[in-house]
Amino acid sequence: VESLRRTATGFEVLTNANGWRAAAVVIATGWCDQPARGPAASAIDPRIAQIDPADYRNPEQLAPGGVLVVGASATGVQLADELHRAGKPVVLAVGRHTRLPRHYRGMDIFWWLDRIGGLDRSVDSMPAGRTHEPSLQLIGRSGPEVDLAVLAARGIRLTGRLTAADGYRVRFADDLPATTAAAQNRLHRVLARIDAHIHECGLDREVAPRHDLTPVPRCERHG
Repeated sequence: VESLRRTATGFEVLTNANGWRAAAVVIATGWCDQPARGPAASAIDPRIAQIDPADYRNPEQLAPGGVLVVGASATGVQLADELHRAGKPVVLAVGRHTRLPRHYRGMDIFWWLDRIGGLDRSVDSMPAGRTHEPSLQLIGRSGPEVDLAVLAARGIRLTGRLTAADGYRVRFADDLPATTAAAQNRLHRVLARIDAHIHECGLDREVAPRHDLTPVPRCERHG
């Protein structure tokens, strides 16, 4: 989409391929439409290039050398995977997240989440002090998985959260084992609900067999 303007009858949308007229328009940018850099970003030497995902287009934008990807939700894991495939050494700083497969027992994971009521939760039903679930590590509907176990097997180095920086040095939290273990526990709970739903509805012979996901390897600790 290149432009959006109001008309007498609604809206006119211009894209790089076509133009559209509509009575209503939904601007679905998600809740992360504004870049948010942590305090450590300002302490990194200005000679080290920093780029927000909204400004990223392809690996050729980046100078030769290694890349630190901060954040391991959907965008972070996809960028880490693409940069690694382009031949760059990649370190991925991992925070709190939810591990889910793109597909489970032959169906898209969101199809299952809808069937078990996992998408019906409201803000009011969330535990006190929590307003959203940990971010998912997913690709689109097709393609290889990009969860942490897959990325680690491909040679991407995993660390805990980025906590501080000083020029050319950065510091990471020693929380990666706890973070990945918590995500693995949430994964087991969701898959167990799906398996129970399949059994209760008599779908065992209608879907693919149950399978376990490869656990995230225990990674080295980083200071």
